Amino acid sequence: MSFFTHPIADDFTYSLKGKAYGILEVLKYEYLHWNGRYSSNLFVILNPIVFNSLIGYKLVPVFSIIFTIFSLYFFLSSITAIFNKIEKLNYSLFITLLYIYQMPVISEGIYWFTGFVTYHLGNILFLFLVSLIFRYLKNQFIFNKYSHAFIIISLLFIITGLNEVIMLNLLFLCTLTLFITYRNKQANRNFFILLFIFTLIFSSFVYFAPGNSTRESLFSNNHNLVSSLINSTIQTFRFIFEWISSLPLIIMSVFYYFINRQLSDKEVIFKNSFYLKPSYSIIIIFIVVFICIFPAYWATGILGQQRSVNVAYFLFIIFWFINLTVFFNYFKAQSVGFNELRAEIKIFAVLIMLISFAITKNGLSLISDIAYNKQIQYNNIMNKRFQTLSNFDKNNTDTIYFEQIPNPSKTIFILDITDDSECWMNKGYNAYFEIENKIVAR
Repeated sequence: MSFFTHPIADDFTYSLKGKAYGILEVLKYEYLHWNGRYSSNLFVILNPIVFNSLIGYKLVPVFSIIFTIFSLYFFLSSITAIFNKIEKLNYSLFITLLYIYQMPVISEGIYWFTGFVTYHLGNILFLFLVSLIFRYLKNQFIFNKYSHAFIIISLLFIITGLNEVIMLNLLFLCTLTLFITYRNKQANRNFFILLFIFTLIFSSFVYFAPGNSTRESLFSNNHNLVSSLINSTIQTFRFIFEWISSLPLIIMSVFYYFINRQLSDKEVIFKNSFYLKPSYSIIIIFIVVFICIFPAYWATGILGQQRSVNVAYFLFIIFWFINLTVFFNYFKAQSVGFNELRAEIKIFAVLIMLISFAITKNGLSLISDIAYNKQIQYNNIMNKRFQTLSNFDKNNTDTIYFEQIPNPSKTIFILDITDDSECWMNKGYNAYFEIENKIVAR
């Protein structure tokens, strides 16, 4: 599907800024007049179409999926040595499938460059960050202790500046780990103090950016605390219930029971249930999801897009399995356990899981797109637009009419131009292709 994607909406506006004004000027303007996302503001103006590379744009989703798998593989390698390479690869593939299968808006998370570098890139880098922290605690340094710490802090700086939801979750998790290390008198407490201080500093860069107030002023129903709390809580329960009721997650949770027994026998942090009680672990998973939803309601009054919920789901998966460890260990202590599953039951369960991946949620949307050639229709229409605008005679003053995308692909379609030539999405084409003619859809 990656090779049917096309730049749209913000891709054009940010690319134009990068080409016309230069990186430093754009970063300064965005920080002062739009938002404090100092990292993603840099990445969005490095869009491949800035360099006139449509192929490069289409390759980004491929690398997005590959690096998701690799980050999970690195994460598993960092937290334990009990898995062999095949096991780590299999687990990484299945977790990636679980994420892609049920992420709330796959098109904006994987197949849209601007959405990817602002949100999903943070998920990938977050896994690398946690992995490097585990390696630091195990004295598995890159070069030496100080260079390793520098890499961790650099990653922390980049991730914090990507978006507000990952920033808030980093603050929460750094505070939580600091509390746990002090409560349990763990070693390396000074290291976690250092992480907390840097996270607080980097978060301040984002939160106190002058551009935040300018952006929020465009929404009239924002900063309503009661409404934001109520709506965010409702959505948190809604999404968590939807995610935990999916058959693939239920099956993977059953398999994890037996994996956790191995981990709890060999790894101290698993044996100690991440130093969490069952009640605390449940609260934490709700807080993590809530943090991803609340900023949208607070800043705009609505949950207008669900790109931030993609981040919530990614973090939910991680903390779901942490929760399972806590509860499995708790019931094990109560002498409640289960025998190993028979081989034929495992095979049947995996088949059911793979079928569920294919015929429900994003898997069903993908099959529907392919069955009805939606991605091909979309690609043909978008190619025609690019050819028309690239070869357009600028002496022609006529209005440019484009066909609206009929029955768009749910997997790769983001947004489209409208019948209003003043719409910002229409204007994006004008700006990028340097055409003054009105561009409308009909």
